[in-house]
Amino acid sequence: MDWSACRAMKLAGKDEIECQSLLSGGLVGTSGTEINENPYSVLFAVPPIASLLLIIISLYGVLVQVAKNRCNLVVGLCLSAYSFFLFGWHVHEKATLMFAVPMGLLITQPKWAGLYWELMMVSTFAVFPLIFRPQELLLKWAILGLYAPACWWGLQNFTHPVALQPRGNNQGVHKPSVPWLGVLLLTICGLAEVFCSVVHPVSSLGKRYPFLGLLAVSVTNAVTVLYLWLRLCAEAQILKFGLGLIGSLLVLCCGRFLWVFFTN
Repeated sequence: MDWSACRAMKLAGKDEIECQSLLSGGLVGTSGTEINENPYSVLFAVPPIASLLLIIISLYGVLVQVAKNRCNLVVGLCLSAYSFFLFGWHVHEKATLMFAVPMGLLITQPKWAGLYWELMMVSTFAVFPLIFRPQELLLKWAILGLYAPACWWGLQNFTHPVALQPRGNNQGVHKPSVPWLGVLLLTICGLAEVFCSVVHPVSSLGKRYPFLGLLAVSVTNAVTVLYLWLRLCAEAQILKFGLGLIGSLLVLCCGRFLWVFFTN
């Protein structure tokens, strides 16, 4: 995020800003700075204790709902894993499995099948930056292109039909319907991947802004993962709590960005 903010400042003419950190600067030691120093160019340094406090705050809302039996236990488990993924001090892309796998315990219920499918598609797309060599391009497209319909077909067969109330002389069963919002999310992810892997390298943007392709994938990942977290928050009846937490962090980051922008 700091890397993106720094690049945005450079595009706005703030050439004196030095982009000190890489995409994972300060977290896995790639920036060449000490952990106790601020490895970032624009945003705040985030010490482990601050990350721990954010996790505790995020867990509080979930635990209260579970204790009051207002939230499905498995959904609470997924939200707890989400807390560590979103606010953990050092998180890898593969950590999306922490909240995607437990959700599989609910796939026999049509209500959750669509949300589980969306989680799995986003989790699969989230690890695509790890497959970055040109010769692996068709492989990762094939993975997502084949896994998406295969996963939905499996959900259709493993989900238990639930009888609906009869209307007149007709009685039907409720099977999971196609999650069109999930299809839209998958389409957006696909467009971001095509831009990063195909359009960006051969266009003039690739030479002027070499970071733009990976930035598009990163932003898409962030938005889709946050959206699904808010979907789970809504199911646990803590949507306002989740929006308030994310909103507060965004206000802090935007405030820091503006302060650095106007004081340099």
